[in-house]
Amino acid sequence: MKLCLFFFPILLTVIALPGCSEKEKPTIGVTPSSLVFTAEEGTNPSPQNFTISNTGKGTLNFSLSLSVPWLSVSQTSGTGSETVIVSVNTVGLSAGTHSGQITTIDGGATNSPVNTLVTLVLTKNQGKVPPLQQLRSAKITFIIPEGDDKDDNTKVSMTVTTRVNNQFEQTLASLDNFGDQQVWEDDGNHSYSYDLNIAGGVTYEMVTAGGIKTKIEWKPVGNDRGFFHYRLVLRFDDGDPSTAPIELEQTSPVLIEMSEGIRIYTNP
Repeated sequence: MKLCLFFFPILLTVIALPGCSEKEKPTIGVTPSSLVFTAEEGTNPSPQNFTISNTGKGTLNFSLSLSVPWLSVSQTSGTGSETVIVSVNTVGLSAGTHSGQITTIDGGATNSPVNTLVTLVLTKNQGKVPPLQQLRSAKITFIIPEGDDKDDNTKVSMTVTTRVNNQFEQTLASLDNFGDQQVWEDDGNHSYSYDLNIAGGVTYEMVTAGGIKTKIEWKPVGNDRGFFHYRLVLRFDDGDPSTAPIELEQTSPVLIEMSEGIRIYTNP
């Protein structure tokens, strides 16, 4: 018996399924590729921005990790393109060069992870004297309880002083003959505030050393009487918007009564 062998060609077809190609994956783009901060020892540099974007296909879903505790970011995850604010806290760091790293991660990206090098250069503090906290404003608020109100013809004057070198009193703020157009209502629900005129060259250190002395003068028409508490607020700052202002406050220890026969009050 004779056997015959036949050979048939087989066609093999490979089908590419959607989502399997590298061309369809996102790619992490980071600009700039590195950040450099400089500051003087004991101060913080201004924040900087870096941008994360998708330079590939698909959707970029990223997260961020930081290698050092002195770094912080405005967000730790995002989708697509985002601008991230990077801040540095130099507390506890000595002068010199410090290095850190921000890592951008997306497990589905073609180039994950991407590292952004952060360099912090701290110079030695040269012993500069920080700007002095200067007196910028002074405000007096009178709180009126139930009792006799102040007539609209009665005027009030006041002066705020501090003692310098235990020799003389220096004026901090003052205001003359105010309130004469107002009746201070005495139903217990009213307060009246006035901005005082301040003296130049007054510092926080000067006032805390010398203390605050307030003098209020009552100038009534007839026997007009008034009862009130007051709150005095002195506001200091060094002219730098990034520095929080300092406030000194003085309040009346007792309810103050003023009249034709009691025209002057001082505290202390």
